[in-house]
Amino acid sequence: MLTLHRRDLTAFRTVFRRCRPTRAPGPNLLLRVTVVGTTLRFLSTTPDVTLGYTRDGEHRGDDLDWCLPGSVLDVAEQTDTEAFELHPLGKTRVRVRWPGGEREFDLVKANRPVWPESPDRWGQADGLLLTALHEAGRTADRSPGRWASHRVQLQGAAGRVVGTDTKQALIWDGFRFPFDESVLVPAVAAFGSKEWKREAVRVGRTKSHVVFAVGTWTLGLAVDPSGKFPDATAIVPKAQTPTVVHLSEDDARLALTRLNDTPHDDDDTNAVTLDATEGGVAVRWRLGDDKPRNELRLPGSRSTGPAVRYAFDRQYLLRGLALGFRTLKVCGAHRPLAMTDRHRLYLAAGHDPSTAIPPDDTVRTIGDAISPIVLRSQPPNPEPPMPIPPTRTGPPPDDAPAPDPLAEAEAVRDLLAEAAQRANQLVQMLKAKRKADRAITQAVRSLRALPLGGGT
Repeated sequence: MLTLHRRDLTAFRTVFRRCRPTRAPGPNLLLRVTVVGTTLRFLSTTPDVTLGYTRDGEHRGDDLDWCLPGSVLDVAEQTDTEAFELHPLGKTRVRVRWPGGEREFDLVKANRPVWPESPDRWGQADGLLLTALHEAGRTADRSPGRWASHRVQLQGAAGRVVGTDTKQALIWDGFRFPFDESVLVPAVAAFGSKEWKREAVRVGRTKSHVVFAVGTWTLGLAVDPSGKFPDATAIVPKAQTPTVVHLSEDDARLALTRLNDTPHDDDDTNAVTLDATEGGVAVRWRLGDDKPRNELRLPGSRSTGPAVRYAFDRQYLLRGLALGFRTLKVCGAHRPLAMTDRHRLYLAAGHDPSTAIPPDDTVRTIGDAISPIVLRSQPPNPEPPMPIPPTRTGPPPDDAPAPDPLAEAEAVRDLLAEAAQRANQLVQMLKAKRKADRAITQAVRSLRALPLGGGT
């Protein structure tokens, strides 16, 4: 008999879902369960990802190695039971029993998940690498195309993590990898899992995978040997006299609040104009053809260099501000806007300069009083987000740092930023559905008005 705990099954299912393009496990998902002594291990694989979980268990019987269908994880999700007993029924079946119910599963013999090859050499990094990999994955494209922009690039010699969808790019350096070459790996959301927050990371390379060991978790990402990745560093804008905008912390929070509060339904209302002159810094955006345009003045911010009026996507400005960027550089109307700090660079493609909104009498100036950022899932008046701290170079100490209040605050900040991004995406989906419903309703009304009766 083997006892499995609900917390282990649900944690593994949650993280594995974040390793896949779809939310639910597919019909061919297999869960390999092994016990050696008191060490319990879970393993599941996809063509691109190998996920392992290890912990000390209470097993006192013989060592075992079972491969179960992924549907066994449904038991933990569909019940409130904290522990499940697995009883072998001969050599081909297992009975899962819990108070109030039981189910039987066939043991799988063919195509069992295989534990990844162990790297010959490991490198170490702190939890900041997890944040970089997560954010680079969020920046990557959702599906493959001409370029392998649905991958994340790890530049070994440069110690750099790069993600891009060819319209935006995040370049994050200051890390050390135990390999010199540049490799492409799948962009997975597992690095943002709460189970991995602030954990020290070990990184290794095999012939076919890059392996990450995070606490009790092991994640192997298959290397894409033939994908062509765009050279994001080659498009970094350069100019002898760029326009540099320095946003104050208060202004950045204000812009996040105002831009998140304003609805946007189409391409016109999804654009913003950054205006930086000697007279100050302002952000303008449209509310629609038949509505006034808004202007938000940022009195605590300043700019140096030539006056500039730069149009680009609102989502990129929101993303950069949520990531903690406070310095923006513009090197020309047709060059990407760059947001920078010590070890990070975020690039955003601009719109046609003719779409930039100039200051005029039709622009409505909205209030500049600072208000906290309120997410719909939060109680009123939450604490404002804290800026991402400067990155560090080199491996961490041998012993992982003990948790401290600042680390916890940073972890909460990361979760809130992701929640804001996902909430915004959900709002856009609902608005798109509403517009589509209205269009269908209008089309039906038009058809009903047509003279479809027979003539004489």
